[in-house]
Amino acid sequence: MANCLVELKDNRAVAETYGTAVHQGLTDQPETNLTVGFRFIDTLECRAGEWKILHRVATTEWVKRNLPEQQWPIPAQLRRGSRDRQDPIYKAWD
Repeated sequence: MANCLVELKDNRAVAETYGTAVHQGLTDQPETNLTVGFRFIDTLECRAGEWKILHRVATTEWVKRNLPEQQWPIPAQLRRGSRDRQDPIYKAWD
């Protein structure tokens, strides 16, 4: 998530939020290795003191293919994330 613009009018608001999503899939499937720029356009309403999203539209702004030959190796001295219980997020709960 990145920049967010919110315009208020009484108990309603419209928010525009930019974001970037990196998709990393199998190397033999280039269509699964993408970086996507997107926006959320949200209509929000305040009811009983709580703001909630009433409606959301998501748009795709741009797409870039991430080619395997463009990958840069992560240096050995840096901690890496993993998709299992060895990931550092689990140690934070201990």
